[in-house]
Amino acid sequence: MYDAPQDIYYCPLGKPLEFSHRKPDRRQGERVELRVYQCASCAGCPLAGKCISSKNRGGRTITRDQYAADRERHSSKMATETAKQRYARRMWIAETPFALIKHGFGLRQFLLRGKEKVQAEWLWAGIGFNIHKLLREIQRLRAKFGEQLATACG
Repeated sequence: MYDAPQDIYYCPLGKPLEFSHRKPDRRQGERVELRVYQCASCAGCPLAGKCISSKNRGGRTITRDQYAADRERHSSKMATETAKQRYARRMWIAETPFALIKHGFGLRQFLLRGKEKVQAEWLWAGIGFNIHKLLREIQRLRAKFGEQLATACG
């Protein structure tokens, strides 16, 4: 548990993990500064086997970067039932085109190298997907109006 006003973590037994030091890191090509929190009273803890890795020799440590508060806020927002329903719908909408492009068009990896060439290849895949989608809609409308015409003339 993190207590933001005091800038301190608490372990499951309620012992404090206080700020120890800062260390630089790279995440997704961006330089971030990690704040390291350490627990001074892990020796003899009954939860140490679950809480501390077997490779760790100095007690429990937790790192926190400048985006941790944003991730926690987003995580709590996504835990609501409304967000789960919206996200499930979004996944279906967003993932279907990728699945069709991968499976239907066989585009499982790019054939070219370099950002510009990959962008061009992806653009062609998107155009192909949209033309395919347009043709399906035209077929659906032809079938619908063909049935209407047959019943009106019949």
